[in-house]
Amino acid sequence: MDALGNSQNRYLAEYFPKDFYTDKVYYGAAVTLTHQERVKEMCEFFHMLGLKHLKIKMSQDFQQNSETMEAVSSVLREGYEFRIDPNGIWDRDMAFQHIPLIEKHKVKVVEEPMTDDVPGFAQFAENLRSMDVLLMACQSAPTLEDVERIIKKGYHNMVNVKLSRSGGFRRSLKIIQHLRNKGLSFQIGANLGESGVLSAAGRVLSLLCGDAKYYDGSYDQFILKENITTEHVSFGHGGEAGPLNGPGLGVEVNRQTLERLTDPSNRITIKRA
Repeated sequence: MDALGNSQNRYLAEYFPKDFYTDKVYYGAAVTLTHQERVKEMCEFFHMLGLKHLKIKMSQDFQQNSETMEAVSSVLREGYEFRIDPNGIWDRDMAFQHIPLIEKHKVKVVEEPMTDDVPGFAQFAENLRSMDVLLMACQSAPTLEDVERIIKKGYHNMVNVKLSRSGGFRRSLKIIQHLRNKGLSFQIGANLGESGVLSAAGRVLSLLCGDAKYYDGSYDQFILKENITTEHVSFGHGGEAGPLNGPGLGVEVNRQTLERLTDPSNRITIKRA
């Protein structure tokens, strides 16, 4: 089975196991930091889309986080998997204050609560492990060297791999293969606001890695007012998404739209010697 359909990725496939190829993945969505009513509106929309995996952004305000989780759970009651993402802003006291909340709402993954040099991090990681909650590295793991350091310390049991942050297909796939070899889980992540080009690249990486625990991305038609690609690289009902047709990444850039949306003040000129 060739889940990719183009020569570029068949070339990459020579270096990575075909056992993990898939022709279908299921994306999740993110609940952003906002007021309770807006959180409920987002969750109702996600429910309508049939999504089952949600990442919920957390702040440094415990009350806001508690209200956010209550709002999410009031709409999405059964059959959903929750990940929370504080983006590394918690300290020890804030992290431990959230343990009952994590347990109450059956959170599956805590993503980058704080850096591993913050006092109390090791104890917090151990508490999560005892609750069977995965601790996922994100910002602290952009490169293979960072991942190796994290694995050596032994606190994390999952890594969020982002194509744009890790430096392309080969570096991302090397990180993923290293995680497989060491027995750690991973997810394929994305940045909000990605254009169709990066969404298409993320789709290819996801299809190469059918063993990822979660997938984020392909949000195009849901959050972009206008795209630079002719195609909308978006998931369908239930987050379902498959291979894109066509050469290369499977998308075509609309040059007129790209030129109109380009900021001319930020142009870069490269001269060959």
